[in-house]
Amino acid sequence: MEQKIAQHIEAEIAELEERIAEKRRNLETENKIISDKDLVSEAITDFSATPRVVPPVAEGSESSYLETLPEEVEQTVAYLVDRVFTKGLAKTIAEAKKLSFLDEDAFHDTLTDKVHAELKKRGLVN
Repeated sequence: MEQKIAQHIEAEIAELEERIAEKRRNLETENKIISDKDLVSEAITDFSATPRVVPPVAEGSESSYLETLPEEVEQTVAYLVDRVFTKGLAKTIAEAKKLSFLDEDAFHDTLTDKVHAELKKRGLVN
């Protein structure tokens, strides 16, 4: 069972890689530049059924807002991020959609940081 879950998670990561590569190709044909972290963020957003409309945040300012979250929100976000790596991205996103918009946004931003770091470790993004 555990091996099956691990294979599912790896399949989701492979799907994220494909989405990131596709987005990168589309942007290159339009001569647009976007950071790898923003590409990861958009790929994660694609997993959800309804698009999130979030105002742009200045580079580097996300970490400060994440550092000021109430402890209860931090615990919820940490729990959900851990679940991504045990239950899978799609299932965890569905669970996160039950949160308030701000809590879901904090989950999304934290998850983006974690997934970006993992993909960077694997040499798939810069």
